[in-house]
Amino acid sequence: LAWTAASGAAGAQSPGAQERGSSGAPLRSLNVGFVRHAVGTWAVKIGDGSFDKATGRTVRWFPHDTDSSLVVALSSGRVDIGLIGISVAAAAIVRGLDLKIFSVIFGATQSEGLMLDPGIAFKPGEAKSLHGKVIAVPFGSTPHFRLLESLKLWGGTLSAIRVVNLQTQQIGQAWSRGEIDAVAASQPLLLDLDKRGQLVPLANGGEHSSLLVFAATGDFVQQHTVFLSRFVDLIARAEQGNAGLGTAPVEDSTAFAPLSMLTGLSASALVSAMEQNRAPPVAEMASHAWLGGGASAGIVKHLKATLDVWRWAGRVSGGGPDFVGSVAL
Repeated sequence: LAWTAASGAAGAQSPGAQERGSSGAPLRSLNVGFVRHAVGTWAVKIGDGSFDKATGRTVRWFPHDTDSSLVVALSSGRVDIGLIGISVAAAAIVRGLDLKIFSVIFGATQSEGLMLDPGIAFKPGEAKSLHGKVIAVPFGSTPHFRLLESLKLWGGTLSAIRVVNLQTQQIGQAWSRGEIDAVAASQPLLLDLDKRGQLVPLANGGEHSSLLVFAATGDFVQQHTVFLSRFVDLIARAEQGNAGLGTAPVEDSTAFAPLSMLTGLSASALVSAMEQNRAPPVAEMASHAWLGGGASAGIVKHLKATLDVWRWAGRVSGGGPDFVGSVAL
């Protein structure tokens, strides 16, 4: 039973009522992980308890620096739901993780970028400018995918560039010590590095480059259909109700305070992120353009497109699955 089929049943129940198990005890809290900069207008509902009220479950939110670390948390069961880049989801599925995608978020290509040492004479779209350079990036993350996709589109070869695996804190330390020539990263790390670097936009390979997805394991989706229906519905309603939130003066709104404490981002950074990360209406998301249509679904096409890049870089091998079974609708 898919979450869209359960939407009527979810609406017929009493949102706000705490769901209970067969023994009468409250059910365990559910954990949602997200990359700290990938928040949309729905995120203001985290601080006021709207997700708990709408779903009938206690929902705990955990910000991550990278979506590659989020996949590890999903596979270990530390989080039940993760908001991750579609390229990261595709790689995890190919490697055997039973992920089901049940919602999409339109991200922005400028969320990731390539920060270069100011001494590098980079010519846009010319990978030769990076030959012999050391580029740091968290492996398996969306910035990693975007870097590889850019090098591929720019005609580069990985053998001519040294790409090293560093996490966010390590990147900042290595950058300050001058041990690396460039960094592929997401906000807000790019803002921190910008104090002594030149920011280069990464190539836009298509809609898949910036697409985010909410995903959970197959077992979780099967066992929490009503919860997911309410979860997705609240995101859609928050998108409609808060469409103009980013236009209000930041200093006049207290809506960002809980989210700022959770993510460590300033109110202005949150507003910028909310303007970039938008959720489509539920009807559009359920259409052939995204989750509907089986093998012809848009999300299946985008998942396959990311595999071409991972395969080019030697990060995955083989033909890969058809991804139809990775869509929860």
